[in-house]
Amino acid sequence: MVELVNHTTVVSAFYPVTRDPFGHNMSVAQRLSLFRHTLTLAVPMVLFLPHSLQDYVRDYRSGLPTLVVVRELEQLEQERTTALEVNLQRERKEGHIPSYLSDTALFAPHYYPITFSKIDLLQEVAQRNPHRSRYFLWLDPVSFFEARPLWDEKLPWPDPD
Repeated sequence: MVELVNHTTVVSAFYPVTRDPFGHNMSVAQRLSLFRHTLTLAVPMVLFLPHSLQDYVRDYRSGLPTLVVVRELEQLEQERTTALEVNLQRERKEGHIPSYLSDTALFAPHYYPITFSKIDLLQEVAQRNPHRSRYFLWLDPVSFFEARPLWDEKLPWPDPD
């Protein structure tokens, strides 16, 4: 049996898109500014990113246990778009599709492929278990909408012991 080193690994993904279906139309620069708070958490992380963001992430994760998985948005979309389209067509045919789903495909086409990949990305990390953790936590990259973090960045969150 593999010895557990860390109780929890945080998993996240960041892609430079500006629109989501809920009206959070932030620029990429604004989203990156908020993402840095997530990056400062003193906990092992696995981050899925495009190649262009590797240096940005390394600057904020220096000295912290981090695995960066380079996966371009196009690859993520290719993996997810077919499944999404099949589901949308089935729901439309059955008359069950919520209006926000059909509208979202038009004005925020990148949103659902990213969102629908979360479970698969968590599963991928759990199977690889690079930090030998017991638990895996998905954290949206822009989870903290404050100009400064609301916590002590040096505490081992979410593992208090």
